[in-house]
Amino acid sequence: MGLDLLFNQYGGKLYNMSFAYLKSREEAEEVVQDVLLKLWQNRGKIDITGFLEGYLFKMTKNLLLNRIRTKSRKGFYTEELQVDIAGSTRTDQSLLLEDMQVFLSKAILGMPHKRQQIFKMSRMEGLSNKQIAQQLGLSEKTVENQIGRAIKYLRSYMSYT
Repeated sequence: MGLDLLFNQYGGKLYNMSFAYLKSREEAEEVVQDVLLKLWQNRGKIDITGFLEGYLFKMTKNLLLNRIRTKSRKGFYTEELQVDIAGSTRTDQSLLLEDMQVFLSKAILGMPHKRQQIFKMSRMEGLSNKQIAQQLGLSEKTVENQIGRAIKYLRSYMSYT
């Protein structure tokens, strides 16, 4: 199988997956080129026993996670991740989302208990700072500070992982 055939067969799916996470046409194209070129250059060293498409999606996922971490270090990555992989299979989307959720859960466990609680109430339950403050008997400013510290911690965690 030649490089052109690989690109024609898998390029569109890999591009859609990449674009959904990076929100940049240029970066998504770079990821596809990097993945396919890396596979082609190492074709003699890599033993792909099984499903080539799955292997390519795993390579793409790893490259995307590296780029997201790099963006995070530079302060470009937003607090929330939108997942909408057009043209990919539900399984690919589910696996990537599951990996990212495990990564986020591990990071959250590294926070002090009260900060974890406040962060989860804010970001996972969708409560406002005022609602959290009322439920926990804290000031809104304390809640705001704890959320800020949680986000700072998560960015730091992502840059060291």
